[in-house]
Amino acid sequence: MGRSNGPTILETKLLTAQVHPDDKVLPLAIWMAIEPVLADTAKPWLDWLAGIATTTQPLSRVLSHKAMRRLCDTRKAENLDLAVEFCDKIAEHDILLAHALDGLVKGQEGGVMKPLKDVSASLAKWRASANADVLKHAQTLAVLWGDETAVKEMIVALHDASKPEKDRIAVLQSLRKVKTDAVKEGLKPLLAPGTSTTLGVAAIRAAADLGGDEFIAPLITQAASKDFNLRIAALEALSSRATWTKAMLDAIAAEKVSASGFPAPVRRALATSKDKAIRDHAFKVLGAWQDSSEDVKSLIAQKKQVCLTGEPDLANGKLMFTATCMVCHEFHGGGQKVGPDLIGSGRSNLDALLANVIDPNQIIGNGYENFTVSTKDGRTLAGRVVEDTPGHVKLLGAGGAAQVVPRDQIASLTNTKQSLMPMGFGNLPDAAFRDMMWYILAPPEEGPLTPEKKKLLIQGVEVPETASKPKGTNWRAIDWESVSLWNPDWKVSAPDFERTPVKLAEYHGKTNVLLMHPFEKTKPASFERQMKVEKTKLKFSVAADDRGDWIVKAVVNGQVVKEVAVDHEKPRWKTVEVDLAKWKGQEVTVRLEAHASGWNMEFAYWGGIALQ
Repeated sequence: MGRSNGPTILETKLLTAQVHPDDKVLPLAIWMAIEPVLADTAKPWLDWLAGIATTTQPLSRVLSHKAMRRLCDTRKAENLDLAVEFCDKIAEHDILLAHALDGLVKGQEGGVMKPLKDVSASLAKWRASANADVLKHAQTLAVLWGDETAVKEMIVALHDASKPEKDRIAVLQSLRKVKTDAVKEGLKPLLAPGTSTTLGVAAIRAAADLGGDEFIAPLITQAASKDFNLRIAALEALSSRATWTKAMLDAIAAEKVSASGFPAPVRRALATSKDKAIRDHAFKVLGAWQDSSEDVKSLIAQKKQVCLTGEPDLANGKLMFTATCMVCHEFHGGGQKVGPDLIGSGRSNLDALLANVIDPNQIIGNGYENFTVSTKDGRTLAGRVVEDTPGHVKLLGAGGAAQVVPRDQIASLTNTKQSLMPMGFGNLPDAAFRDMMWYILAPPEEGPLTPEKKKLLIQGVEVPETASKPKGTNWRAIDWESVSLWNPDWKVSAPDFERTPVKLAEYHGKTNVLLMHPFEKTKPASFERQMKVEKTKLKFSVAADDRGDWIVKAVVNGQVVKEVAVDHEKPRWKTVEVDLAKWKGQEVTVRLEAHASGWNMEFAYWGGIALQ
């Protein structure tokens, strides 16, 4: 299969073969064979598919949808002419046509592209269809391709308060791609006070896409709203364009918009703007922004004392969490999927949570780096990249706002090498910070915050499951971020074994201990580090469980250079030193391995790893 001059008899037989509904392999194989040549020589393949599509359903519905999307991805307008021609050929079959038109609509998400030929007759015919899906997709395409009548009809539907809100938002998502004066005028009424929160936020984001200084005044009004979601969306939109940003800062200086509770992601964007005038103006009206600090450890220690004194107000903590954290994180059924789900990430104990909140750049999960995109029309967008294709880049920003930017509209795409989560949460007032930290550590959904539970969370050991949790549910999963933070210079490799690895507050007189267990009898748990040897003495402390023992091995470039049996006899903590002088000045890989000695309680306790 896959000849560029057109399909063969074999290919036709394959497609016309009976495909079992549960067979996922054959349809995928057929599409993978068709896809490369469809993009290069579309016409013979579309003619072939149109000729057999009506008799090969439901398989041809999927292939038609994929083919239309693939033609859009080529970014060749002449291929859209062929796509419309294909849809006309199958127009008598509503369900098949609906799948193909849906593919065309989806293909426009990476940037609107219009056919070269006049397709108004085809659009009019599809828009008169009795099939609701055909009608909906045809209406969307007509709007995207600039049909003035369709645009007017869509604006009327947008303003129709009798329609379900989700339908009005769907209309808005189509209109926001059409940058005409009529659409901008049609959007303005939704930016006025009185619009529902969900529709209002969608309208604000549409205004940010459309651009134009006529939106500045209504967005300033929304930025002063008492509705938290509208205010945050408006401030994010205003910060995306230089002229809008300056107007926003002027409004804050004039006290038309409050500087209180200014969203940290937006504040960071202003502080790191390439425009010095914006940076200086933001400093003047919002105060200094401290994105990183040499004193971060002292700040963590200070905030830890705040959390250890006084009783937290968990109800207020939930309010703070909802307003600041849930715009990016999922937690107990709510929030957004911008950052990691917090149920099993970064909150195993107070120390881990403080480090993650106050210094989020210490460990950045793969895929959670903050990217900035500058567009050719003057916008600046930020978020994590969730799609990166030859045709477009899709960013997911705070609040779950998704932005699809066509490649041909990108002026620059930059990985900031920083976490999407900004620093600055350590600057919250002490009471608010304490309330929020304890709500994250011990939300009421996980049972009451008893003195015993609070003590365990402070010490850094696993909290027993409460009776209110379903049996068999490990509601506090292994916190790998906390484990990694124990010594960030070393990569941890250990199994999820009886709720290890885990960081402990204390074990036999030594504090800040990491507990792990080998994978199996022949596979050790380990720490690994690649480094250039400058300090030549490697020193660490190890201990065993009261009921077992294990073996520690130090390995340099695959060679065992030290081996020590670790038992529970005195002294409980064994200090091990490894001489690295032989490798001074060289790049080496060092592994510290925890081996089983007999597969009986080989829990390995580590009390620190240092180079001297």
